This record gives sequence, structure tokens and C-alpha cells, in this order.
Amino acid sequence: MTVIIGIDVSKDSLDVYDSTQQKHLCFANTNEGIQSLISAYSNYENIKVIIESTGVYQRLAHKNLEMEGYQVCIVNPLKNRNFAKSAGFLAKTDKVDSRMLCMYGQKFDLCTTPLRSENHRELESLISYRSALQGELKRHTNYLEYQHCSELVCKLMDEHKAKLKADIKNLDKQIKELINGADNLRKTFEIITSVPGIGVQAAALLLCELPELGHINRKKIAALCGVAPFTCQSVLFRGKSTIHGGRKFLRNGLFMPTLTARSYNPTIKRFYEHLKKQGKPTKVALIAWMHKLINILNYLVKTNQMWRDVC
Repeated sequence: MTVIIGIDVSKDSLDVYDSTQQKHLCFANTNEGIQSLISAYSNYENIKVIIESTGVYQRLAHKNLEMEGYQVCIVNPLKNRNFAKSAGFLAKTDKVDSRMLCMYGQKFDLCTTPLRSENHRELESLISYRSALQGELKRHTNYLEYQHCSELVCKLMDEHKAKLKADIKNLDKQIKELINGADNLRKTFEIITSVPGIGVQAAALLLCELPELGHINRKKIAALCGVAPFTCQSVLFRGKSTIHGGRKFLRNGLFMPTLTARSYNPTIKRFYEHLKKQGKPTKVALIAWMHKLINILNYLVKTNQMWRDVC
């Protein structure tokens, strides 16, 4: 019998609810606290843990529990919240969330979420910080458009801008060295960058944010990227298909590479011209280009082929 454990993760604590004892427990979100959690369930053999994705706070629990042999499933918080509402639980507390995660794991056969390799985790850290620096540089550049009377302010702003650019350049170098030195990243990186329009940063983003690339079908990969159209119909009503959900950071990061591919990638260019002849709006065509590009990349990685070998 599989024991389902729902864990609501916060910065400092882990709220736990299990399907066997059906009671709430609370542990510190530290190595010692997680070891106490493991000790509390040491009498059980087959344990499946359901955790909401919190960005960073669930990583320690994920790592320690998987090393202990637990099946760990990381789920979308929105899905769990909608599940709680459908079950009539409108209140949102840590105890409610942990119980709903446990019930969610009982109702659905969730797939385990493998812990990412050390290289993937380091790449994720580098890309995340690079994105933060890029945002800061953009805000700083916009602020420089104002005319400042103080020479000291102008000097400090120029120095800070130069420092940001140097840090971003250093991160770019580290990202390339990390990918080239990791066998599990280098081959996929070479396949992705063989596609006209996909540069180093876009390829690194795909490696970091889309580890499922090449391992799932085209419909699922499009949904993960947030470019899959969802139909809105009911009886005689025929609404427009729209996109929603998916990984927003990834979709935003693929915007410029898709525009580049429209100009330099012959396959994407022909597809774009076909859509424009049909009278499709630019935004609709853009999402369609991105959808096409993701499917091409997924096929190439799955079959371990370069762009020039199949196109």
C-alpha cells in the first residue's frame, strides 16, 4: 500500500498531512527538520510525497527525500488550489494546503519528478541571476534617460551600468563553460543551436527551463511552453482558441529567438508567409511560429539529429 504525504512548503517550515494517520505534523525546513520527518515515517516502505512548486524552497526537501528513496512529485500550485476549491475548501491555510496535496495525490496518478543533476541546478542559478541583472540593467538604462544635474549621480550611474554589463558578460562565459564541460548538456546544446535563429542564450534557457525537451510528445511540450491553443466551445457557442498556463519565463525568453528564426530560418519563414496569406493576425502568427519551432526542437532532440541532417 502506498502512503501519500502532502507537504506544504514555506521558507521556514514543512506542513505535513498523510493518508494513513490522517493528522497534521510540522517540521522545520532544514536538514535536521527533514530528517525528523523521515524518522516519523520510518515504519512505512512505499511512500509518495506531493509537494507544490515554490521555486526554491522545496529544493532541500526534494533532494533529501529522493535520496531517502521516496517518490517525490512536484505539482503546479494552481492545480492544487483549483482542486481544493472543487472539493469545497475555500479557506487557504498551510494545514488545508497540505491536506489538499495529500488528497490530490490520492485522486490522481502523478508522475514522479526526478531531481535535476548538479549541472542543471548550477545552470539554473546562473541563468536566473543573469535574468535579474538584465532586468536591473534595463531599468538603469531607462533611468539614465533623465537629465541629472549632479555630476556624482551621473558618475555613479555610469559605473554601475558598466559593472552590470561586466557581470552579465562574466555570467555568459560561465554558462558556456558549464555547458561545454557537461556531457549531459553539451550534445543537446549542439542540436538546439544547429537550428537557424537559436543562439547561445536561447539554447541555455531551453536546457534550463525545459528538461523535458525530446522526452515527451509535441502536444505536451507545447503545453509546457504555454503555446498550445485551448478550445473554448459549448453547444452552439464557438469561442476563439487561446493560450494560457505553461512556463511564462520560458515563453517570454523564446520571443526574440522566434522573431529571429522568422527571418533566418527557411522553414519558419515559409510557415509565416503561409499564415499571413491566410490573414492571421500578427500575434496569432507569432504563437504559431513559436509552436512550430518548439516542435522542431523537440523532434531533433528526440531523434538526436542536427538541423542540417533533416531540413
